[in-house]
Amino acid sequence: MGRHFLAWTVGIKKIIHAVFANKFITGAIEGELQRIPADFLIALDGIIIESYYGKDIGDHLPINQLLNTARSYSARNRKYSDD
Repeated sequence: MGRHFLAWTVGIKKIIHAVFANKFITGAIEGELQRIPADFLIALDGIIIESYYGKDIGDHLPINQLLNTARSYSARNRKYSDD
């Protein structure tokens, strides 16, 4: 638990700043605080082509990784669909 708690406390300053700067008010917290974020890139055919499990609430799939994965999958799919 120590590693997750440290990551959460280090990132909380950024989160608080973003909340107040954008006047974002959340509802009640649901579930356990130990949950981690996860991002999934799902192709049109329903296949999960990328999954990313963050270390804290602000850790998400980097946009460059998302775009590269999508381009690569698209290029592979195009190759097979031309056959």
